[in-house]
Amino acid sequence: MEIQKVYVRHDGTTVVKCHNCGTTKTVDAAKLKKRGKPLKLRCSCQAVFQIFFEFRGAYRKKCSLDGYYTKLPVMNEWLKMRIDSISMTGVGFTTLNRDDLRKNDRLMMKIFLDDREKSKIEKRAVVKWVQGRDIGSSFVETDKYDKILGFYLMP
Repeated sequence: MEIQKVYVRHDGTTVVKCHNCGTTKTVDAAKLKKRGKPLKLRCSCQAVFQIFFEFRGAYRKKCSLDGYYTKLPVMNEWLKMRIDSISMTGVGFTTLNRDDLRKNDRLMMKIFLDDREKSKIEKRAVVKWVQGRDIGSSFVETDKYDKILGFYLMP
């Protein structure tokens, strides 16, 4: 049985759609935040399906992009990174150099998208977590109207 992923809005609600008949229903998912596993639902048409509630603030796209980063405030050495996931609010990446990044380090990033225009975006970010060479980061300034990144993230 395929698991349908739905994104939960800031108010804790989401819209669930039956894959069989197309019926939609608004669901209060706030109480299910700590569940961590899919929920099995039955539609009025008797179709049974599973839903996973994603409470992430922004859609995250899996990718494999090239990029560079440097620590702030001194931008003296640009190091190579491989971006594994990207959203409007941050990136997950693997450093291809030494693993000297720590939580709360501030970075400047150059990200090369694989879109038709081969766009380059530059963002300031802060390291949120480190697991060896795998790094999670959030953009310092999030521009919800960033057209290049927004268009790239469209499914």
